[in-house]
Amino acid sequence: MMMEPLVPVPGVQGRWEYMRRTVDALSVHFRVVTFSLRGNSIDEYADQIARALDERKIDRAIVCGVSFGGRVALRFAATARARTSALVLVS
Repeated sequence: MMMEPLVPVPGVQGRWEYMRRTVDALSVHFRVVTFSLRGNSIDEYADQIARALDERKIDRAIVCGVSFGGRVALRFAATARARTSALVLVS
């Protein structure tokens, strides 16, 4: 069974490792795609989501932004609608 891809976008600290327990729990139900934020702008961060999906040959995913990551997720969803199957904003 193929698991639906889910991209959790980390908060202002930018490190996915701070969400490791959440990622582990979500991995039971989703194909979780992680990365740490690098760059200087919302657009650069949103481009990272696209690259993470491209590297794994994923066309569409649920994008979940946590705290500051919500701004990044929202930007990605607004500019890459065809690649966003759902948008979740947390905290």
